[in-house]
Amino acid sequence: MHKILIRHKGQLYKFLNWEFQDDRDGSLYIVFDRIGKGPGTTWGSRTGNIPTTYAKEDENAKFRISYHPCGHVRFHNIAGTRKSIHCEPIYAITGKQPLAFISIPNVESLALAEQTEDKDAIFDWPDQAAGRVTFWIELGPSALEKPFEPNNLPLAAVTYDLWFTLFISLGILPIPIPENVSAEAVIKVVPDEDFVTERVSQEQAVIAFHQRKHGVKHQAVTEFKPRSGVYRIVFAVPMRVPPKLTVEFFDADLSAEITHCTTYEVRFKVKERGGYNNEWVPIKGFTLDAEL
Repeated sequence: MHKILIRHKGQLYKFLNWEFQDDRDGSLYIVFDRIGKGPGTTWGSRTGNIPTTYAKEDENAKFRISYHPCGHVRFHNIAGTRKSIHCEPIYAITGKQPLAFISIPNVESLALAEQTEDKDAIFDWPDQAAGRVTFWIELGPSALEKPFEPNNLPLAAVTYDLWFTLFISLGILPIPIPENVSAEAVIKVVPDEDFVTERVSQEQAVIAFHQRKHGVKHQAVTEFKPRSGVYRIVFAVPMRVPPKLTVEFFDADLSAEITHCTTYEVRFKVKERGGYNNEWVPIKGFTLDAEL
C-alpha cells in the first residue's frame, strides 16, 4: 500500500495507508495507520450534527475505509460494528465527498514510522497546528478549482492518475465532543448518508470502470497479467448467469482452466503439458455461452 506520512521536528509519523485496486475491481482502500494506544481511544459517528454512536475503539484493529466502484463506501472497526453510505461511482466522481474526520490530541499521538519508501507521500506539519486538531479526509475529482474548504488549513492532495484526488486538510470537528472523553482520545467521525441507494450495481460498476480504464464503450475488455499468467475478460454487459467459456488456441496442446467466473467477468489460465504456461500465447478465439 502507499503511505502518507507526516514530518514534524525531525520525526516521521504514520498517518494513512491507501491502495487503489485498478487492476482488479476498481476499489479504493484507506487505512488510518494507528493502533489504539491505551485507554480513552475512542471514535464517533454522526447523523446530522448529533453523535449517534460512541464507544471505546478496538485497540488491536485499525480504522479502515473501503470505497467500491459502485459508490458503496464501508467503514470498518467502528466499535465492532459496520457502517456504510452510498456515494458516486469511483469511475465517475464529479464532486467532493467527505470520507472521515479524525480528531487527535496532538501529532505526537500518532505512531512513528520506522522506514519509508520512494513512493511514500510526506508532508510537513504546519507550525500553527498545535494541540487537538481534526483531519478532514475527502475524495474528489482531480480538476477541482477550490478543493479545500475556505476555513480549513490544506495539508496534502494525493492524485491517482485521472481517477480521483485524496484531499487532506485541518478543520473543525463537525460534532461536539461527547462528555467525559479523555483528553488523549482519538475521535473518528464518519459522514452521513449521501445517496439513499446505489446508483449502479456492483457488476455494472466493474464493467463501466474497466471500459473507462481502456477507453472503450459497449465492448468487452481483455487483460493479461504476466506474473500470474491469468487472462481476464470483462463482459460488455452483465450476464443473467455466469457463462461457460470455450477458448480455442492455435496450439492444440494448450487448454484453458477457468479460475474465476461471475456474471460480469471470467478469468482463466493456460494449461500445457506438465503444468501452466504463464507467458502470453496467441488465442484463436473464444466463445461465451450464457443468457443475457
